Amino acid sequence: MTVSHLLYDLKYHTMRTIVYGDSFSFPETCNTGVDDMWYTHVFAPTQEILNRAKPLNNTETMFLQATHDCVTHKEPAQLVIALGPLQRLPTYTDGWHDKETLKPVDEEGHNTDLSHCQQHFDSFVPRDITVGETVDLFHPTYLWARLYSNIITLDALCRQMGHRLLVLHMSVHARDFNADHPLIRPLGERVSDLDYIDETHSCTSVCRQANIKPWDYDKYGWIGHHSADGQRHFGLHIKNILDPGH
Repeated sequence: MTVSHLLYDLKYHTMRTIVYGDSFSFPETCNTGVDDMWYTHVFAPTQEILNRAKPLNNTETMFLQATHDCVTHKEPAQLVIALGPLQRLPTYTDGWHDKETLKPVDEEGHNTDLSHCQQHFDSFVPRDITVGETVDLFHPTYLWARLYSNIITLDALCRQMGHRLLVLHMSVHARDFNADHPLIRPLGERVSDLDYIDETHSCTSVCRQANIKPWDYDKYGWIGHHSADGQRHFGLHIKNILDPGH
């Protein structure tokens, strides 16, 4: 893992930071306030932190949101994708064609944007199917290869548009695939040169090593959601990776 350039240049300390994530980056489900969230401890010097996290969000939607912001934001921004479980597939719940409720202009005459789409992003998860029916949709080799491909593609676009991309894990803490698989190996080698912090430094892994239990440990065990203590510990861990000796 290498983090090549994200925070080393001081001018990027004042960038707008946009966080994409799921319940592990959502203050309400983490039983804490915005000021205690992990990203505040990492990016506190930034001018503004916009959190697009949503419970049950999925990887593909996060990358779609980040790509949308990448091409629409004129000023340089830090795009931070905080991955949850990879075994979620994207759905979009607004009506089809003329039955869509979201229009280019709302009832008050204002243009709509990405924030108005948030309510319609949803996920399809393994528990929604009968095991064996369409289980290949969640093949780990494909999911991780797709993740690496998304990182490589979006990183190239961000560099072209003048933005910075950081991708890290919140709850995924182990690899369930063969890193030497031909579908994965060349992509994995490439992401290791980008601003990607792998699953060994996920919030789950880092807090478990420090014996900081999630606030909902009784329900979810170690894959639960961390409140203020865990958020701070994880945020400072990531900050130290990005900016050693800060």
